[in-house]
Order: sequence, then structure tokens, then C-alpha cells
Amino acid sequence: MIKVGSSYKKGAIFSSIFGFISKIIAFSQGIFITYYFGATTATDIYYYLFSFFVLLFSVVNAVTISTIIPQFTLLYEQKGKDSAISYVNFFIYFFIGVALILEILFYIFPYHILSFISQFKTEVIQKNIYIIFFLLPILLFSFFNTIVLEILVSFKYFIIPHIVNMINNIIIIGFIVIFNKKMNELSLSVGILTGYLINTLCLLLIIKRRIKWNFSIVSIPLAKKTLRNAIQSFFGAIITLFSTFFPLYLISNLNNGIVTLINFTSKIIEAPIGMISLQLLAVLGIKMNELRSRFKENEIGIVFDNIMTKLLIIMFFITLCIFSFRKPILTILYGHGKLDETSINSLSKYVSILAFYIPFSTFITGIGKVFYSFQKIKPYLILQVIMSATLILLSYLLIPKFEGEGYVIAQVVAAIINCIVCIVYIKKYNLIQIKKTYFSLISIIISTCIIGFIVFLL
Repeated sequence: MIKVGSSYKKGAIFSSIFGFISKIIAFSQGIFITYYFGATTATDIYYYLFSFFVLLFSVVNAVTISTIIPQFTLLYEQKGKDSAISYVNFFIYFFIGVALILEILFYIFPYHILSFISQFKTEVIQKNIYIIFFLLPILLFSFFNTIVLEILVSFKYFIIPHIVNMINNIIIIGFIVIFNKKMNELSLSVGILTGYLINTLCLLLIIKRRIKWNFSIVSIPLAKKTLRNAIQSFFGAIITLFSTFFPLYLISNLNNGIVTLINFTSKIIEAPIGMISLQLLAVLGIKMNELRSRFKENEIGIVFDNIMTKLLIIMFFITLCIFSFRKPILTILYGHGKLDETSINSLSKYVSILAFYIPFSTFITGIGKVFYSFQKIKPYLILQVIMSATLILLSYLLIPKFEGEGYVIAQVVAAIINCIVCIVYIKKYNLIQIKKTYFSLISIIISTCIIGFIVFLL
């Protein structure tokens, strides 16, 4: 049995506490950026490229949590530690190789690639080329760190990912405060690169000392057994990447600073999601994987239904608080730096709409973990295609007409539609029974529609 760093109950508690602290620090990073730099083409480039990299990280993360970690848990339980480690090492080296190839291509053809993945003008890319060059190495570090962090979580070291995030953001804030006058926006890229380098070295030390990880053993035959699931997860993540990236691509050609404002909006909305729902769902995912490895599939539905019902109620309450008090909150957070009143008003509109994305995102993420636990990768791939197509279509229709507001409206409407699709899918495959969750979710959908209709009339 896998050695644990803490119990599930303690893991959930400490994960939530450290997650809260980590997100507060991460959120404060955005405040420092607006205070010293405002919303400029340089911050647009930084946020756009970093968001693109985060989407690439999410592909690695999707394959890791959907295929690598569940199989790692099974191998550890059934064949022993060395077999499990040799299995994971294959994927670690594979993704390191992919990261190196991508970085080399970016360095050789920076203008061609940036012009292809965005609508920024060539002169804007040339002006901020050093910001781009200093961001590129984090691809290698993050691909490695993503897998290692999930390994540590599977050993019940739930707080390690939050400590890593804290280190990253503290270093970035330090670079902004100390070097903002000498380096301007370049301090963002240098700061995040320094943070990722330090985190990689720390994670290597932790996994070697605490888990006694052996990086020299690699098993291609074991990896081949789950290669089909890994490939399906990869393509599912690529589809999700495209659906997330496409709206950003559309807004990159709009007014200067809009990418930055959309990023700030997303950070505000992601804060409660990251502080609460993702922490609890991470622990829930590990619990469901363990139940499945012990052939207790019937208990998965009970555990999921109890946790998700409560989580949806909490997240919808947070949504209503953000919606009601957004203006004073944004004035306090962003009203004292270089962000002007027009930008703050736009930010307020975006936040008021995107706040309703919070509970629906929580449910969709939870459903994904159910499919991963049952290793229903192909059905989930089809589900991802449907959800991604919904977002792409809505973004294509709404962003050209409503710009930033079109972006956030598309996100919320797509999330509601996709929640309904998830309900249909769960019932179709009869994986779990979650009647209480269905009732809570449908109540939230109806409430959201009523609030939206009232706001529209006003």
C-alpha cells in the first residue's frame, strides 16, 4: 500500500488551508502587477504567452491524473514500488523531450510562432522579445514539476503543490518590487523563471529523499499497456486546450490591455475555485482512485454525491458574494495603481458575469475525475469534444460582437450547457448515482438564469 503523508481528512484540511494561503499570494501578484505596470501591451504579451504555456501544462496534467497516476497506484498496490516508478519514469522523460523540442522551436522561430498562435502585431512582439525569451525555459521545468507534484499528492503529500506555488509567486512579487524600475515588465519573466528553477530543485530533493525515487529505471512495456488511454487523454486535453485558447486568440487583436483585464478577471474567479473546490476535488480524486483499486466502486458514488452537493452550495454562495460586492472589492484591489477608471469599470462587468462560472466549473471538474477513476477515457474524450465545441462556437459568435463581455458570457453559457451534457453522460454510462448533486446543480442553473434575466431587464 502507498505510504501516506497524511490522512484524507487531515489532507483535505491542510490542503484547503495552504491552498487558501497560496491563492492569496498568487492573487496579490496580480495586484502588484497592476500597481506598478497597469494594463499594457507588455503585460498583454506576458499574460497571453504564460496562459498559452499553462494550457500546455494542463495537457501534461490531464494525461497524468487521468492515466499515469491511476495506473501508478494500481502498479504500486499489485506489483510493487519499482514497477510503478519505472512506469512513471517513461512519461517523465517523454514529456521532458517534448518540452525541449518546443523550446528549441520557439527560440529559432519566435516571430513566426507568436504570429501564428496570436494576433499581436510584429512590432509588439519585437518590442517585448526578451519577455518572451525569459518565459520559454519554464516549459521544461513545469512539465517535470507537473508529474512530480501529482506523484507526491498520490503519496498524500497534499500541501506540497501549494508550497511550490507560494515560492513561485513570492519570488515574482519580489522581482516586481525590487526590479520594476530597472527591468520594467521583464522583471515578471525573470522572476517566474527563477521561481520555477528553485521549485524544480526543491522537488527533486523531496522526491529523492522522501519517496526514495529512482530515476534510472524505465519500463517501456508497462507504459505500452496504458498508451492507448494516455493518447486518448492527450487528444482530449488538446481539444480542451484549443477550446480554451481560441477565445484568447480572438481577443488578442482587440484594444491594448484587454488580455490583461481578462486575465485579472479569470484570476479573481479562479481564486475561490483554486482555494476551495480544486483542493477538495484533488483529495476526492485520490480517494476515488484508491476505492477503485480496492474494488469498492459502489462507494465512489456515495462519497462523490455527499461532497459535491455541499461543494456546489458553497461555491454558489461565493458566486453571489462576488456578484454583489464586486465594485468595492475591485476598487480596493485595483484602484490605487496604474489601472484607470475605465479599465476598472470594464473589469467590474467581466467579473459580474464570469462569477457564475464558479459552481458549474466545479461540477464539470468533478465529473472528469469520476471518468478518470473508472478509466472511461474514450467516453470522456467524446464528452470533451462536445464541451469544447460548445465553447468554441459561442466564442466565435459572441466575442467579435461584444468583445470582452462576449468572452465571459460565452464561458458561462457554455459551462451551463456542458453541465447538462455531463448529467446526460453520467446517466448514460450509469457510473454513479448522484441524486442530491443533480438537484443542487439544477437549482443553481435556474437561479443563474433568473438573475441573468433580471440584470438584462435592468
